[in-house]
Amino acid sequence: MKTKKKLVGLFLINGVTASALANAQVSIDLANDDGKTFAKPSASSITVTIKNMLPAADYSKYIKHYYPEIAGLPKPDLSNIPGAPALGVQAASSPTENMDDKAGMTDGQKLFDQKEKAKDDGILPAEVIPLVVDYLSTKIQNECHALFSQNLSRVYAADSEKAFSSELDKLNATLESYSSRAKGDYRRTVNSIANRIIDSGVKVNEISAAVKKEIAQLHDYNWLNNSLECTELFNQAIVTIKSSQENVTVNFYEGKSASLEITRNYNGSSKSWLYRWEEEPPTVWLYNLSYVFIQDFDNDAYYTEAYNTEDETFLIRKYSDTGFEYMPAAMFTYVYQPDKYRSKGNSWGASAGISLDPDKPGILGGISYIIGQNVTITAGLAITQQDVLKGEYKAYSKSVEFTDDMPPHTVDSALSPDQLVKDTYKSSWFFAVGFTFE
Repeated sequence: MKTKKKLVGLFLINGVTASALANAQVSIDLANDDGKTFAKPSASSITVTIKNMLPAADYSKYIKHYYPEIAGLPKPDLSNIPGAPALGVQAASSPTENMDDKAGMTDGQKLFDQKEKAKDDGILPAEVIPLVVDYLSTKIQNECHALFSQNLSRVYAADSEKAFSSELDKLNATLESYSSRAKGDYRRTVNSIANRIIDSGVKVNEISAAVKKEIAQLHDYNWLNNSLECTELFNQAIVTIKSSQENVTVNFYEGKSASLEITRNYNGSSKSWLYRWEEEPPTVWLYNLSYVFIQDFDNDAYYTEAYNTEDETFLIRKYSDTGFEYMPAAMFTYVYQPDKYRSKGNSWGASAGISLDPDKPGILGGISYIIGQNVTITAGLAITQQDVLKGEYKAYSKSVEFTDDMPPHTVDSALSPDQLVKDTYKSSWFFAVGFTFE
């Protein structure tokens, strides 16, 4: 949909607008653009989701309503801008039984109520379970720290919205991956590892190595139901992602455009983003470069020829120049049915313009038909600078005969065509084909 054209030199640029937004929501991404212009929506208000806001920065928002200018509107954009990742995971609830304090040697017998039994003369459960508890709890803590705490540190260290967006994507992917894991059962895992080690018949001095090997071979589980520290880090990551977005309501009023200006101050530097929702102007003017074919109503040309060689006198002859002249022109077309034009094109209009030919200045006006939204056909009248015979001369066509009683007016010397005519402004009819360029 077009609502404006801008003339650049002799080339005219088409401003393109989109149809009114029917939805009441839009996303703007501070990481991937410096501002946008949208068509004003049909809704009385919209919810604007601002994405990729630095957690440690200070953002101010300013909403303004104003009457739009008919011309000079910036090019709108209707794209729903991708921003911070959509969070596909839920916050984790507190674990029913926290095993974090078991990192470090623990009394495995009391923890699991195991009976002290051995296989033949092999090792006892009391010699295995504390080590399994220690290594497994430490593994859970270290893994959660590496996955969540380190990623969070990189997110908070980002010094621009662009860098922040990249780190936020990585953090969100980590949360989704961890959340999709099978849930781990701490007690069952400890018992299973301990029983396998006891049944394997390892020696006492080999218990530690056997436990480490078993822990290293464990599948990747989700331990949020067993580790309070892991749950807190996981939820902190979710809060960080949510805090990177903010919803702002922008209201709209009849006949007015609206803008949302966002300014960020961080580490002594500032940056601004300007988002505008432009009211479509009630009228549509098209600017285009036209190729005009023009023909004068009085299209005579003049020259001199010898009349009496003895007296050395000359006649001024005229002849009809029926050819078309060409000139470029800048045309401005008022569209009769702007709504139809915006949706389908192919509309009638009235045009006026000026000649761009320095040797034939003038003005033009007529009725136009717009084909699609880029080609304009116009027919009408032009008032342009033309050549007319000077008043002191009289010209004759070839068919005129002279007698002694009716001699012709003559001149004493041969004159060039430029000496016979003067410049004046006269009307002519024209036909023009105009083009707009996006």
